[in-house]
Parts: sequence; structure tokens; C-alpha cells
Amino acid sequence: MREAIEAAGGRPRGRRRAPTEPPLPPPSLPPSRRSEVRRSEVRRRDLRRSEVRRRDLRRDRRRADRRDPRRVRRRDGVAIVVVLVASVLGSLRFAPGLGRLEQRIVGQSIPLTPSCPGAQLPSGWASTQDYPYVPGSISGTAFNPQTVAILAKDSLAASAPGSDCLARWATSALLAHARRVPFTGPDGRRLTALTFPYPFDFTANPALPPLRAGWLSGLAQGSVLQLLTAMYDRTGDPRYLDQARETFDSFLLPASLGGFVTTDHGLTYLQEYPTAVPSYVLNGHSDAAVALVDWARRSGDPVAADLAGRSVAALRTTTALAEVALPTGVASAYDLLRGYPAAPLRVLPGPRGLTVRAAALTDGEGTTLAPLRLAVGAAAPASPDLLGGAGFGPWKGSTPAGWRLAGAGTATPGPPRADGAPTVRLTSDGTGTPQLTRDVPAAAVVGGRSYTASWTAVVAHVAGSPTAAARVTLSAVCPRGTTELAVADVRSTTPVTESIEGTAVAGCGLRLTFAKADPPERPGTVDLADPALRLGEPVGAAVAPSYPLSVLAVPRVVAAVTYTGSGQVQARFRGRWLDVGTLPAANATANATANATANATARLEIPAFAQGRNVNLRYHDDHVGLLARLYRSTGQDWLRDRALEWMRYAPSTEGLRRSLTAPGAG
Repeated sequence: MREAIEAAGGRPRGRRRAPTEPPLPPPSLPPSRRSEVRRSEVRRRDLRRSEVRRRDLRRDRRRADRRDPRRVRRRDGVAIVVVLVASVLGSLRFAPGLGRLEQRIVGQSIPLTPSCPGAQLPSGWASTQDYPYVPGSISGTAFNPQTVAILAKDSLAASAPGSDCLARWATSALLAHARRVPFTGPDGRRLTALTFPYPFDFTANPALPPLRAGWLSGLAQGSVLQLLTAMYDRTGDPRYLDQARETFDSFLLPASLGGFVTTDHGLTYLQEYPTAVPSYVLNGHSDAAVALVDWARRSGDPVAADLAGRSVAALRTTTALAEVALPTGVASAYDLLRGYPAAPLRVLPGPRGLTVRAAALTDGEGTTLAPLRLAVGAAAPASPDLLGGAGFGPWKGSTPAGWRLAGAGTATPGPPRADGAPTVRLTSDGTGTPQLTRDVPAAAVVGGRSYTASWTAVVAHVAGSPTAAARVTLSAVCPRGTTELAVADVRSTTPVTESIEGTAVAGCGLRLTFAKADPPERPGTVDLADPALRLGEPVGAAVAPSYPLSVLAVPRVVAAVTYTGSGQVQARFRGRWLDVGTLPAANATANATANATANATARLEIPAFAQGRNVNLRYHDDHVGLLARLYRSTGQDWLRDRALEWMRYAPSTEGLRRSLTAPGAG
């Protein structure tokens, strides 16, 4: 009977179905490629046989345990010893698939599995028995589909030994964690979406409740869509193309089944985080839109083409709302939410005093959003400069007095200024990072107090020539080591005062470091002046307003202030009070007495940087690159124009300028 069933293509009851394997390589593949696939098949067959042997051993052990219960007690005792030893040797790990201990050092390559001889994880990666991960990332050691997809795509593009096998291993890990969701599509067809849920909770914004494990991301779904099509191109295995089609179908899922595509405000958006209040993350949507444009072109599917076109069109609106004018240049926000700590506001009285009669936050149409408490304060005198007030002068040897130079590069006197203030020029030689450092002893620092480091800087920025931003770091220098308190990228091409703020640690000193890092082929410079380190300017009675969460719902926030007298409105940003608006005298043509007593009303737009927006300059660089990719894929000029505008504050992306401006670039 068994033979008859098998001859008919079936299988007898009780017999396990063998795992489905990829088909044999088509004859069109080169001989070397066919032999590689055959060797892979042999390795899989051997692994299956090993698993059968291990299963038989476990079965025999269970039978022996039932016959002799003392075996269980002895084995439990051994297990306790093993656990104790493992807790002592916490820095050791079992490499996946290996029977020996490997030193766990983040940043070093580690062996992968016997099924991929010669393959090694890239620097900074580690793995469990089942999937790779990045130690120290937001997901910790949990499975992260976006991270795994990145490793697989990077491996396909690499030429290192075993990189193809590493890509297949990472892709298999993704598929092992995938979930198929049947649903009815928009046109009434029954579809099945291949989804890659995140198995951990995540908070996308401090003002929103966390997403619970099992949520889907447009970013991850788009990355896997790109990966599966690339795996099909590399292997010719049609199952990858079928899985890519099912992954595309996930973009059609309704919200009730975990869908992540929203159409609020007439914008089709591929949400990286499916939060209750849509977040409109720019890089997640843009990356997924690139995947959709590629899939629509490959598949010829009119549904995909329509969705891709609407997704790209949405960026015309959302990129405009993502712009944030910082005191040092125009950057792009990570998303279209507020929700992060906003800047306190205050107003300084003019020469004849100031009384605020009423104040409210309104939208751009004049509709009142919320009352505004606008404290009338006074500027506090500046606290002593812990650097001595001498700036970068006088020079002593090869550095300014009190400063020390480390790393590869030079420090030289910078160009003279009209006011005679000393300057210093840091020049990287392309082989390392010059670092100019100054320490303040713990005896001069008050633990728990806020300190502000300020400076002016100009980064040499040549159009078409990419360069790295300079970096400023404020650190706590403690007996047990150094801890970073605050850091800032310096990108300004004109002299502008900048600052960072950090809270001092009791018993620790402070360290201020200026650095410039560039690749060997592009050494660069930064001119620095006016360094200072002081106690942060006090907040006083000022409070931070509560702003509407959604930028798309309320793009502009305006303060409507009724007052008597005159004054200057300020926002506290990175430890300093900055002017953001003026309350002029009630009637410039009236006499002074009338000005002091007449009521006036002013409407001041609150700058976006003071509203609690999430601005991360590393993502700003990513945004420029993604807009450039979409321009090259679609040829839409407005994408090129936006990328070129944002490139002014993204010097590392200047290498893209030629590809955007050359004739026929789109």
C-alpha cells in the first residue's frame, strides 16, 4: 500500500512531509553556478539527516529516563553547574551551529553556520541560532525584520566569500518569521499577504502609546520586497518571485488586519509605524516608495503602479512640512509629529516695560488651539566661562594654551576676524580624526547642574565635493571612565553661534571636544572660534507650551498676544535663550506715554525647532539620498529640486549633485 501511494505521488498517513527545497538549477545557469546549487542541496540533505539522528537520540534518552529516574537527577545537577559556569563566562557565546565557544566581541566577525563555509557576519553584527541582529540597537537581540533584510541585501551586493550563502541564510530567517494573512483586496479578489511582523513593543513618539508586538511596518515590508526580487534575480528560483508578489499584497491590507497604508488628508502614505495618530516618517515612506516604484516597473501591475504614483506624489506635501529652520540651517524632521520636549518661551520687557494681557496659541487660520502662558522675565547675567574666557588664544606650541590635539590632522591659527578674536582651523588628513580637547576639573563643576558649551564654526563646504560634518562633544570625565553628555554635528557654512547642553555628573569633570573626520580621498577643514563652557541660562518662570501632536493637521502654530508696552519673545534652545519674535510698541506715531498704556495685539509664528519636532541630522542625509533615488526612478523634477535644497545642510551628500544636475539625469 505504501508503494502504491508513493507511486501515485501521495504520502502515507503518519509520515512527515520532507521540507520543500528549491528546484534544481535551470540549464541556463553557468556550470559553476549549477555546481554551487548542487553542493547546497547536498549540504541541506546532510543537515536533514543530522536532525533525524538528533531526534532519534532525544527519543532514546527519554525512554532511558523513564526506565531510570536517577538519570534525570544527575543530568539536572550537571545543568545547574553549566548555568553557573555560563554566568561567570558571560562574555562567551555559542556561535550558531557550532559546538565550541566563541569570544563575543562586538565589531569582530564571527563564524556563521556549517552550511555556509567561509561566510562571516560583518563587523558590528551578532546572531542567535536563527537570525542575525545588531548588538546595542533599539531591538536588542530580538528579531528585527528590517535589520535582517538590510544584512541580506548588503550580502547580495558584497563580494566576500560566502556572501551569497549569508544572503540566503538571512532571507530564510525572514521567511521563517513571516506570517501569511488572507484578506479580500480592494477589487474584491481574495489575496494572501506575506507579512513580517515585529515581535516586540515599540514607542514611535513619546506622546503616543507603544505599538504592541506584531505590528507591521511599511519600511520593513518594502525592504523585504526589494530583497525577494533581488534573490529571484540572483538564483532564478521562482518561489522568491511568488513571495515578492505576496509581500506587495501586504500594501493592500486594511487597517483592521495590520495595514500600514493611510490615505488621510488625501495623501497615500506608507507608514513606518502604524500608530493611532499617523506619524508620517519620511525615510520609512520614501524607502518603501522606492520599492513600490521598482516593483510596479518589474511586474507591470496597474495596481502597483497606481499605489507607487500616489505614494511619490504625497511627498510633495510632506517634505514641505518636514522642513525645520534651525538657527544654523534648514534641516528635515524625522516625521510629522511634535511630541518631543518643546522649548520654554518667555518675553523680555522693552525700555518702558511690558504687561501681557492675554495670550493663546492659534493655527494659521486664527482658530484658538490652547491658552498660552507667556512669562515676562529678565535676562540673567552670564555665568563665568569655565574655559577662562580666552577662547582659542594665546597659542602655546602647536595648540592654543590649555587645549590638546589628538588624532591624525593638524590645528593651525584660523583666518583673522574683524573683531580680532582668535580662531583655530582643524584640518583632517584623511587618515584619522583630529580632536581638539579641553578638560575642566571636577572641583570646578557642580553635579546635577546644566552646562552649556557654545562656539562659532564654519565648515569648508564645496559644491559637488562631499565632506563630513564637524562634531562637538560634551562629556563627563569620571574616575571610572568618560560618558558622553551631549553631541552636535556642525554643518554651517557661515559663522553662527551654536551650542549643546548637558547635565554634569557629581564627582566628575567636563570635557569639550571639537573633531573633524573625513575619508582619505577628501580631507577637509573647519574653522572654530569663541569656545565657552558655562552654566546653562536659567529657565526661570518660563514654561513650554503644549502643541498639537500632528503637524499635518496643524502645520503652523501662531502665538496671538495682547499686551501693553513692548518686548522681545525668546525660546530656550540647547541651553541658550534665542530671539524668536518681537512685540512692538502699540503705536509708533503716538507719544511715549500713550505707547506705554495702549493695548496692542501681535501674531508671532512659533519656529518649528521650538515646537518639539524630532530633528536628527543623520536622517536628514538619508532623506536627501532617498529623494535623489526617487528622482532617478521617476524623473520628476520637483524631487530633484527638493534634494538640492536640502543638500545645502547635508555636506556628506554633495557627491549626488552631479547625478542630479547632469543632462538627462532623471
